[in-house]
Amino acid sequence: MNIKKENYTNLPDYLRALVNYNCGGQNPIRKHELVSFAEAAGIKLDSRASKDEYFVNLCMVVSPSDIAAVFRVGATEEDFQRKFNITHDNFIDLVSKGYIRPMMKNANGKDALYNLADYYCMTNEKVAAILCSDDADSPDSEDFGIYCSEVIDEVIAVLERASDEITDILNAETPEVRAVVVNALVENALLNNIE
Repeated sequence: MNIKKENYTNLPDYLRALVNYNCGGQNPIRKHELVSFAEAAGIKLDSRASKDEYFVNLCMVVSPSDIAAVFRVGATEEDFQRKFNITHDNFIDLVSKGYIRPMMKNANGKDALYNLADYYCMTNEKVAAILCSDDADSPDSEDFGIYCSEVIDEVIAVLERASDEITDILNAETPEVRAVVVNALVENALLNNIE
């Protein structure tokens, strides 16, 4: 099959390519399966509707991650290793921390496929940060811990300064107005404090 995960930047585009891929009886997602799933989700289309039309309508009701799980479309350990240039141990670390979620097991009871949403949502920077965070527990990283503590203290101070304004806002006319104003005040205070 010529459809490679690394050629797509997001899960919906990759799934759509799989849906529209035509290789006779070897299609990764067959129309009758897609139609059955769509109808179970409450989607009724004309019998002449294409697989693509069913997929587009299905994405309005069901998350792409759930669609991938139903059709058993996932990423392998090798896919993650290639994309993020990581080792087997790095991969196991990411799985154990919950950043890569297993989707289904193979006949030996080992994880064979992993969640495609994790594959497309993670970035090289995020993977590097997660893998480097193990170093935060080492004695050499005391400065980092102190810095984080200072940032947390600053955020708490900002929220405390905003509490009087927030209390005044809570008496506003509607919950929607209160929520918008409170969020704006907190964001503004945080941005001013960071600058």
